[in-house]
Amino acid sequence: MITRIQLLLILFSVNYLQGQTAGLISLNPAKTVKVVSVDLKDKFLDLEIYTKVKNISSDSISLKWKRRQPGLPEGWISQVCDGITCFEDFVSTNIDSASRINIPVTLKAGEEREFILHVFPVTKAGKGKIYIDLFSLKKPDSLLTTMEYDLTINGLSTSSQSIVKGSEDIQLFPNPVIDYVTINHPFEELAHIDIINALGQRMGKMEAKDDNKYDVSFLPPNIYFLKVQPKNGQALTKIMVKAGN
Repeated sequence: MITRIQLLLILFSVNYLQGQTAGLISLNPAKTVKVVSVDLKDKFLDLEIYTKVKNISSDSISLKWKRRQPGLPEGWISQVCDGITCFEDFVSTNIDSASRINIPVTLKAGEEREFILHVFPVTKAGKGKIYIDLFSLKKPDSLLTTMEYDLTINGLSTSSQSIVKGSEDIQLFPNPVIDYVTINHPFEELAHIDIINALGQRMGKMEAKDDNKYDVSFLPPNIYFLKVQPKNGQALTKIMVKAGN
């Protein structure tokens, strides 16, 4: 049976540990509320939001971040730049063993780094929230703090038309691939295809071909993302596995 003194000691320990965790990182600002009116006819519009992340502890700390965007308006795209790497929109964390991503954000005592959240409304007005959770790699399951973004994007006029993704999926074969891959897509006219590795780095750009067959023999074995960009419309992304010869 737990005595009152033991219970008080447990509560003190919990509160102390929480205080220690909360005292590792400061955010400026911790929450951003933004209401903007923009020209939604600009399909390349990029809303940039800056947050300074500072190590306020006396030791170095390595951070994992994870982006969440529940209820984000359909068609909106977000992208995180953490001061080390600008990740593609489909990358939601800087530490992911399944995708072979391992780029921790390391801050020395007192060091500050600026995160940039890019939001692309892609011609659509709406309201949405995005969260970036921060964790210490020493305790990757223990949340340190969260950057919160509450966004409202309005159009300057009602004449804008949305650009909608193709309703069909991208088809790749073979996948895994060795030398050549055939890419079937739903677009009437294709601009190009970007090849991006799991770190969000662009590994190549392939111009559109009539037979949809592309040479990828120059790529080392790994997991890649193919970003298929039409001449009119929003790009679609497909995962490709490059096997060894």
